[in-house]
Amino acid sequence: MTIHFNYDKISTAYAEFVGQDPSKRFVQFPWAIEQLPQQVRGIRILDIGCGEGSLARVLARRGAVVCGYDNSIVQIRQALKEEKREPIGIEYIHADPLDIVGKATTAPFDIAISVTVLHYALDRTHLEAFFSSTYQLVKPGGFFAALVMNAEFKRYGQRLYNRRYLRQPDGHLCVDFCDSTGTRCSANYFNFKRMDYEEFAERTGWINLTWCPVRVTEEGKAEMGSFWDGFEEDCPYAGFRVMKPLV
Repeated sequence: MTIHFNYDKISTAYAEFVGQDPSKRFVQFPWAIEQLPQQVRGIRILDIGCGEGSLARVLARRGAVVCGYDNSIVQIRQALKEEKREPIGIEYIHADPLDIVGKATTAPFDIAISVTVLHYALDRTHLEAFFSSTYQLVKPGGFFAALVMNAEFKRYGQRLYNRRYLRQPDGHLCVDFCDSTGTRCSANYFNFKRMDYEEFAERTGWINLTWCPVRVTEEGKAEMGSFWDGFEEDCPYAGFRVMKPLV
């Protein structure tokens, strides 16, 4: 995950937050899984910005051949520690989109997945690098699915879904990750528009970009009820899929 400051400084707090986060359990990870074929056994999947490997482990336990990369060495060490404790065959790499190509031994991939990562790109050039490097790593006919922040989200300044989204004076945005004790950690990100993702997807060779709905699972609604009020009407996230041409 790429952040505008040293992400390693917040990685422990963020990893603890993720482990108990309803948005991960009932929105983000289910969205990612929904983009995949029903049967993933033997399919090669690249997890972009894998963090401490929570999604990668979900996919590997379903039978996928998974490689995850992240630019936080602290997060990668945590992922490797978990892989050593319970080996399930995941390859983890400390890398950035600018240098990931050539490092993954399981490439090329059938599918690339990215959950709340691309909006942390340092600038437009860095965002383009996510698209171009992923294009090089995915097989012809494969696809790339990404969940990003929704540029049309409106409820800044409110604490919602264990987060608080804020507008910064310099034009960037900030998200505070919160729990019952208060704010655990914060991260800055760019307010990339849908047209930015569409532009860089097309520029780097991807085709057939489709924006996919983001919903709370029925299990999440049943378990947490009013916690999700307004989520689908003013969703913090947007998701898309793009294809790599066969030729």
